[in-house]
Amino acid sequence: MEHRGGDDYKRSCHSACLKVPLVIAGPGCSGGRRVKDLVSTASLPKTMLAMAGIYVGDQMIGEDLKDVADGNTQGRVNRVFAQISESRVGRCIHTPKYLYSVYAPDKDGWKDKDSDYYEEDFLYDLEKDPYELHNLIYDKEYEDVRKQLAEELKEEMAKAGEKVPVICSSSD
Repeated sequence: MEHRGGDDYKRSCHSACLKVPLVIAGPGCSGGRRVKDLVSTASLPKTMLAMAGIYVGDQMIGEDLKDVADGNTQGRVNRVFAQISESRVGRCIHTPKYLYSVYAPDKDGWKDKDSDYYEEDFLYDLEKDPYELHNLIYDKEYEDVRKQLAEELKEEMAKAGEKVPVICSSSD
């Protein structure tokens, strides 16, 4: 299965839809650095508050991105969780090496916010296939990777306050 780019319009878990350049500048930011770590826009409110001297700790989701920019990443998990709505109810996890996505086949993205059942949609090995052209979801060689990413995705869904779903494997 191959991905056709260009028609997703920010309603897909593909990198072309998820990647957004981010520049942070302001008080306390020395600047001049390029960071390759994956970060989420969910961290922006917490980061802006921290830049203003307001530290909210664990009272908000996300992280202070200044820590990431400063290289204070010890113990940090370098992955991003995304939720897709409107076109479908979908979830994905993006790591430096993989992009893994699931969707709820019987849900309407305009009406339903989540699901207790998802099916695997795609898996890309970003080191071997950076343009996400070859879906590996049915590739037996990646079965252990799919299972691990499904567990990580469930962790992220629980952190976001969602119920932990059943994810039906493509090999089932």
